[in-house]
Amino acid sequence: MRIGDVLRIGVDLERLPETVFHDLVLAILQNDDPGMLLMREVLLSQGLRPDFMSLEPRSMIIEVVKVTPQTLRRLRDVRGKLFRYRDAFQQEYPNHPPPILMLIVSSPLTLRYHDVMRESGIELRDGVWIQEKIKQFPDVEHFFSRAFVGPEREAKSDRGRDLVGVLASIECGRSEWSKYQRICADIFEYLFCPPLEAPIREIENETKVNRRDFVIPNYCSQGFFYFLRTHYQADYIVVDAKNYCGDVGKSEVLQLANYLSERGAGLFGIIVTRNGHDATAGIIRREQWMQHGKLILFITDTDLKQMIIAKRSGGEPNAVLRQKIEDFRLSI
Repeated sequence: MRIGDVLRIGVDLERLPETVFHDLVLAILQNDDPGMLLMREVLLSQGLRPDFMSLEPRSMIIEVVKVTPQTLRRLRDVRGKLFRYRDAFQQEYPNHPPPILMLIVSSPLTLRYHDVMRESGIELRDGVWIQEKIKQFPDVEHFFSRAFVGPEREAKSDRGRDLVGVLASIECGRSEWSKYQRICADIFEYLFCPPLEAPIREIENETKVNRRDFVIPNYCSQGFFYFLRTHYQADYIVVDAKNYCGDVGKSEVLQLANYLSERGAGLFGIIVTRNGHDATAGIIRREQWMQHGKLILFITDTDLKQMIIAKRSGGEPNAVLRQKIEDFRLSI
């Protein structure tokens, strides 16, 4: 399908990688208002980082969500996040007026959802707004050149190689943790979606005590991921990405284990880390499996690159996950 055909019939924005979707939204915003100085992922108090923030010519905080919240609960969760951003902004910039809050999502939302956000003082821009902006945008085709293509075009663009390049460019440490989280979600989506559903980012539980970086719904009825569902209750694959320069330890395993439950997300989780885990993390992982049936895998950057190599060469990237499970189970 040609890009022109895609633009005429409308773009399935949820198929765009997260980073590309954010870049598209930023370009639209800057094209709409060239005078607005937008900053990406500025660190506020309480460790919060909104997607976009502006101080001049007006205070503004913008949250961008590719996988559109389709229920009131999820919409209210995003609303709560924006309120926390606002409070942190006012602590950080007490001499600035309260920021305008805006939520931008990829798919159309009902009038009821628009009303909920408007009554909360939040400006909502949904997929209808983005589609209209795309029609007016002077240079939009390059955002979709790798997203709506067949196998021949995919080989030329080499999405896997691009992901490896971005991964390698991210420095370990707290300052770039959100970039690492995002590239990990993009890599998992590239590797496994389909057959899995697109990752749901930054999910909190009901009490808001535990928040996971992303969760991948698993509705597979055959193959490896169906095996995970039936044997490890992996109805949802819960992933935490840790951009540590050193090894992850005991607390990171317990954090993820606290989110796993038989009646909740399921009992299967993955910790992605730059290098690996220490001995205490291995001990706690073993205890969680033996005592509670919670299976946690450790995936490193090297593993991510290996899975991408397998995908690019026509192999099965899930073989790395399968072998990780085998190695762990057979070591007990």
